[in-house]
Amino acid sequence: MKPSLTVAIPTWHNLQQLEWCIKSLFKHTEYPLKVIVIDNGGKGEVKYKLDMGNNINNKLPLTVIEPKENLGWMGAINLALNDCDTEYFCLLNDDVVFIPGQQEFWRILISNFKEGCVGAVNPCSNFVAGAQSLMFIDTDNNFNSSVLIGFCLLIRTNVLKDLGGLDPTLPGGDDLDLSIKLTKAGYDLRVDKRCYLHHFGQQTGNRVHKGHWDSTWHQELTNNALIRKHGVKAWHECFQAGWAKVESRLNSAEESCEDLWLEKVTKNFNGEPGLNIGCGDKEVQGALGVDINNSVGNAGGQQGKDSKAELIADAADIPLDDGSQSYIVATHILEHTIDVLRTMKEWFRLLREDGMLFLSVPNHNRLPTMLIDYTHVHAFNKDALQNLIETCGFKIDNIEEDKVGAIKVEARKVAA
Repeated sequence: MKPSLTVAIPTWHNLQQLEWCIKSLFKHTEYPLKVIVIDNGGKGEVKYKLDMGNNINNKLPLTVIEPKENLGWMGAINLALNDCDTEYFCLLNDDVVFIPGQQEFWRILISNFKEGCVGAVNPCSNFVAGAQSLMFIDTDNNFNSSVLIGFCLLIRTNVLKDLGGLDPTLPGGDDLDLSIKLTKAGYDLRVDKRCYLHHFGQQTGNRVHKGHWDSTWHQELTNNALIRKHGVKAWHECFQAGWAKVESRLNSAEESCEDLWLEKVTKNFNGEPGLNIGCGDKEVQGALGVDINNSVGNAGGQQGKDSKAELIADAADIPLDDGSQSYIVATHILEHTIDVLRTMKEWFRLLREDGMLFLSVPNHNRLPTMLIDYTHVHAFNKDALQNLIETCGFKIDNIEEDKVGAIKVEARKVAA
């Protein structure tokens, strides 16, 4: 499988922690990724350690780059970014360790990009500022922040390239600079505390700049550089605002665009029988909630929510009469079904002639839908979904790709 993610790890004479980082990355996480280590020491010790010393580079998607000089953190990241050909790019410190039981670490982080407004994502950690810290217990598991920290910062490759990469002229604060640039470009900064990464913190900075790194004087240098570049207001809102959680850039209409769509398309069926298949915790006014069980699972971040199911049944085997329904709502359920043809034919059977199917699925052209949720067993793009629907006897009235990564369909049952 072609890698979807490039993980770039700059390092400078930090062999033991680099080894822990890489071994734990490959042992405890699963994703189609490749790793680029930028050896700012440039004397071959990293390549020897990984290729020969412990043989952990054997058949792994790992490349070591040895620049002729120490490029520093920002320069090393930009070097890796220049030739990056994957959809996603991660800036990763060498002093981190991935913990057991987080095989879905990258899938969960990348799932945040299904919202088109999200520009970059951080996990939580033991050594990180503000609300991203594991110890901020009262925060939500998933929220927007005024700043992201560069110890593990995941971003779309094209977005980082469009922003010009990192600024190597800064004395520090490259992650603050990037946070400000992303905010100015209209993106949200997302923290996903469902993912945890252990961080030793400031290991290289303290060795290279002992007594200076993150000192009061260093912080002043960084703050003044950011203020000169972006202005006081942007700097204050990013950093001095208490590392705050912030509201999504999506307004309420955009946030609930699917709910508004369903309200609009079902309003003419007032009092007529309808089904909300795979309802989970989502209620559609006037429709009977149908789900395979009466509890909401933990896939897709739904754990702990109350199910609205009134009828317990498999989506492909619903014990109701032929032609008994005026409409069916099926949002984000078809990708979870094993036999999509049987499922679509069951929905066709249940609808009366001229009855409507309102269907939505994740758009595989916009995000890796099979990877973001382990319960997804099928992927769809617009053409594939249209072919399936028309093959099963429906006439499509409208099919569209929305801006948050879904395909929405309005289809009609027509006489054979």
